Amino acid sequence: MASTKANRHAAGDLPWMSEAYEANLRQQPHERRRRGAFMTPLHLAHTLMRPAVDAWCVAHRGRVPVTCDPSCGTGNLLVAAAERLMQRGHRPVAIAKCLRGVEIDPAAIEIARMRLAAVLGGGRTVERLVRKGLRCGDATRVQPSWLVSDVMVANPPFRGQLKRGTVVDRLTAQRWRKRFGEEVRGYADPAAVFLLLISQALKPKGRACVILPRSMLASASTEPIRESVSRIARLEAVWMDDRFAFDAGTRVCAVTLVHKSGGVDSHVRPLRVLGEVEAVLPWANWKGRWSAAAAASAGVPALNVPHAGVVGDMARATADFRDQYYGLKGALCDDRHAGRGLNALRPRTAAIDRRASRMDRLPVHTTGLIGWNRSHWGERPARLLGRKFQHPAARVPALLSRPPMRAWLGDMLHPKILLATQTPVIEAVVDARGEMAGSVPVIRLLPTDAKDVWLLAAALLAPATSAIAWWRHAGAGLSPRAIKLSAKQVADLPLPPCRAAWIRAAAFLKQASEARTQSQSALCLQRFMDAAHAAYQVPSARRGALSRWWQPLAWGTFAG
Repeated sequence: MASTKANRHAAGDLPWMSEAYEANLRQQPHERRRRGAFMTPLHLAHTLMRPAVDAWCVAHRGRVPVTCDPSCGTGNLLVAAAERLMQRGHRPVAIAKCLRGVEIDPAAIEIARMRLAAVLGGGRTVERLVRKGLRCGDATRVQPSWLVSDVMVANPPFRGQLKRGTVVDRLTAQRWRKRFGEEVRGYADPAAVFLLLISQALKPKGRACVILPRSMLASASTEPIRESVSRIARLEAVWMDDRFAFDAGTRVCAVTLVHKSGGVDSHVRPLRVLGEVEAVLPWANWKGRWSAAAAASAGVPALNVPHAGVVGDMARATADFRDQYYGLKGALCDDRHAGRGLNALRPRTAAIDRRASRMDRLPVHTTGLIGWNRSHWGERPARLLGRKFQHPAARVPALLSRPPMRAWLGDMLHPKILLATQTPVIEAVVDARGEMAGSVPVIRLLPTDAKDVWLLAAALLAPATSAIAWWRHAGAGLSPRAIKLSAKQVADLPLPPCRAAWIRAAAFLKQASEARTQSQSALCLQRFMDAAHAAYQVPSARRGALSRWWQPLAWGTFAG
């Protein structure tokens, strides 16, 4: 993470050793990213360590907790733990007996040993105990029983799994699955594997504080790991603060876990949010979803509203991947007239006719060209396959000979909704005539009945739906002020229970798309918002807060 600031007031510590190690790492950025080696700032280590250690010590008076960091680096978290235990009056030798750490880099582990020995006052006994307690190696290969501890702390390696230089090799992935089970699959970050390891190593009533990429709170690929961890330990608190800068270029959080101790843990416990925004979330608001902390931190109003089914009951949600993205290669052009007269040239069937499609060119929409109930195609440039287009379009005949693209075309030539990702609220545009195409990572929704396309859009674009999506899935986006949904998550979003108000909202939404002036747009938006609140039966006392949060975010793209 960020460069470690020297704590000159920590008597006995040798922080300059860690600083020198990190300075050397910065000279090797590719190697650093490959290893995921980003050290915890010392001031952050103290911020997070104090409640973790103090809470355990208060519950176990007079005892020194066995404290383990399975990815200890140069020892910042263990140093902070040792200093805190000394402040609580524990003897250095007793602390040294209870410290454990694992680090794969021999140079880093040696620095950690020297720093801990210095903090604890030196002496042969302390040095021997520290050397024995800190091992060089891979924590996922260490005997699980050796890792079992009262307090687990960690800043595990951050290595994104979508880049060639940081992806986990196949043999390591197989070994992890063999040890941890099928929860470790897909694009799970090594940090997620360490989180599972840490939860399994907790003693009864033990506590853990783990620094993680913020995406761990909500990403679909780590959902099985969150569920597995939640069966072992209870999420007690989440720390988030964007004021700390990290070299990793990754937004982080820190989760505090408490072992369930084999008993029946209360399922109504609140969740504490710490850091830049502080809050206590009752169970009714967070319901065991880790993403709720990110939603609360972003200021999203909490809602508990009824619903009648889910989006997937009315439509099929789909997202494309590499085959469809690169399938557009050689078929893209810049054509301001794309899509015009398309329906006159081809029959309205699921089949694609070569002769009827000879002149067809589909306008291609990227996420940046989709606003709230509005297409910005032609208004803004877009980048596709390394090229810049003002009017990106796909030549239909050029795609017909490519098997992966025929099914893609079959979807694109039907009434649908194109939904953007990485947006502050849900943003989508209706393609009622089947004359638009969406490129990765745009999500498309094809209604079972084409006549329901505006009803479906009204549900997706309702303020309540965006708030619900935030509380369910916040944290997976690149920005702390944006949500990123998968196709499956979109399909699971709720439908409104009040049909009459829902129909009115759909009518106002359609009028908004046809509005010719700014004043007409504003009037349609206000009427849609009021009808959407009624459709989801948002309590009157909550409508003002929901509108004040949602309207400026939706208005920016609606008003253009």
